Amino acid sequence: MKVKFKLFVVTLLVLVSILLPFEIAARSDYATEHLLPPSYNMNTTIFELQLYLLDQLERDAGQVDCIFLGSSIVLQGINPAVVEAAYRAQTDEEIQCFTFGITGLVGQSAGLVAPILVERYQPRLLIYGTSPREFAARMINEATLDINENSWIEYKNGNFNWQGFFIEHSAAYRYYLRYQDWLSPDFEEILNRFTNFENLLTDDGHLPNFNMLFDVNIPAVPGNVAEERPIFRRLSDFQPNERDVNGVEAIARLEQDTATRVVILEIPTHSSFVNYFDNGLEGYNEFTVAMQDLSNRYNVPFWQPRHLNLIPDEFWTDRTHMNANGALIFSDWLGTQLGLAAEVGLLDEEIPENLLTATPAPDMPPQDIATFYDNPFGLSDVASTEYPQFDSYRYIPEGVVIFDPDDTPGDLRLYRYNIGGNIARLDDPAYRRQSFEVLHLLGRIQQFDDFPADVQPALQAWRDTGDASYLKQAGIDYLMIPSVWLMLQADTLVNPQQLEFVREWKHWNIGVVYHLYRIR
Repeated sequence: MKVKFKLFVVTLLVLVSILLPFEIAARSDYATEHLLPPSYNMNTTIFELQLYLLDQLERDAGQVDCIFLGSSIVLQGINPAVVEAAYRAQTDEEIQCFTFGITGLVGQSAGLVAPILVERYQPRLLIYGTSPREFAARMINEATLDINENSWIEYKNGNFNWQGFFIEHSAAYRYYLRYQDWLSPDFEEILNRFTNFENLLTDDGHLPNFNMLFDVNIPAVPGNVAEERPIFRRLSDFQPNERDVNGVEAIARLEQDTATRVVILEIPTHSSFVNYFDNGLEGYNEFTVAMQDLSNRYNVPFWQPRHLNLIPDEFWTDRTHMNANGALIFSDWLGTQLGLAAEVGLLDEEIPENLLTATPAPDMPPQDIATFYDNPFGLSDVASTEYPQFDSYRYIPEGVVIFDPDDTPGDLRLYRYNIGGNIARLDDPAYRRQSFEVLHLLGRIQQFDDFPADVQPALQAWRDTGDASYLKQAGIDYLMIPSVWLMLQADTLVNPQQLEFVREWKHWNIGVVYHLYRIR
């Protein structure tokens, strides 16, 4: 018996001596800076990347005060930097925020994720942003199943399993899961997926969206817009399903069980959204009643800004998602609300009764799209005086033609406004200069449809062959290419013999990485 015990001890010591160096290496700054984000054995790329970004923010900032949790409507609709600036303007105090948005997240899955975030980061405030879509019985999707059935999520929610145990306690095992298929042909796809998301997400978790999926002024009638047909099917006979209401109840319970304050936030939808329901606004109100009930039972504020009509029609991607400029307006409103609520006790031990019964700020008038653009590109007064100083650059002479080959639908005017609106929040002069430069250059670029019809065949020939001489034929001198488009086309279109790399711009305020090439 003693021999067997000694053999066990020796074996254990050998294993520890072998594995310990790997564990130490996996926890080093070098691993964090040079390896892909560690895996929690999920297929939902954005979940793991959000955890990674949140870890980095906590490491750099020391404490994350506020986490916004929700689906893609939160991911795209809440810009933490804007919230922080509005909160600061209201209170003269700082708050560090992060948007933890997961595409497809429903109430049930949010109820599993929220306790993990609260335990791990101990924020002062957790805001769950939601809408009726997350409570439709037919909204089960891949992200939901991935979270609900994940071994680490189960372990963190009290269901012990060995894989969940090792994921939680071993950084080396998390990296093993990330790189276990590195010889597989599919690994390049995993790498590209992370790189794409990492370039799109800001460091505080926000995903700016500059596109319009469809015009929200098109009547919301089944069959009018192909992208809407699944939504009509899911919401037609809407009733908040029990599993998702129970998930939000688990979030509300955190108010009683932890030191974190909880707010349930109705994310605004376009006024035509109610047409998805068979019984219109009455169907929408089924969601409102369910959330109000949770608010009353758990003393958790439920804020309902939808009736304020904050977002102009031009600032929607579709009837449920705000674009980057809609997010700017809504986040400014939200930061002000948080400031007002904090002043009357939101972050105190006992939330005042008046915060439970109404959204704290008075109604705001609808935004007028014309006045929204009065100040060029949303620049502050200070930034407006700085902008002319950056209006010519050594990178590109005046009079040359700059081509952006990305045809993704979007309004460059909105994109430039979002960049300009955030410049005042950039303390680092280098980042301010980056934003001013891109703001200027985006005003000079031409896209495919800007060229005469007789020139467009040459542009298409370049896309088909990668021969940059076709660009010269079209009179183009420079290419300014967004990173995502470049990643998809680089092998065929970026020939170093024909294109000279000039520089790149990368900062959260720009939204994507831009690469500038001169045609030789």
